[in-house]
Amino acid sequence: MKNNFNKTMISFLSIDNRVIEDLTMGAKIDLAYSVLDFNQNFRDKIKNKNKPSNMLRDMKHLYFATEAKYYITEDDMTYKKSKFVCEALHIKVKILKMNEFINKFN
Repeated sequence: MKNNFNKTMISFLSIDNRVIEDLTMGAKIDLAYSVLDFNQNFRDKIKNKNKPSNMLRDMKHLYFATEAKYYITEDDMTYKKSKFVCEALHIKVKILKMNEFINKFN
């Protein structure tokens, strides 16, 4: 999936004649999160505790973390999606769980 992800995003954008080069980093992250939701391995399940607004918040957290060195999350799906998006978009922030962050400095 990683090998074809950029092509998938470009295809998704072609629906309304947008091009990836014209997107801001925030729009690219939003697009990547949206495209990932079509894949069963990354799909967030909507429940009482996990509403669409939570997914939007997770995406915004990653966007604001793009200028940081580390982004720490304990949410498994946010961790998984954020790592994938950062690799796909060549974002340098390191996505870690709290124990990974602590072990980094022990």
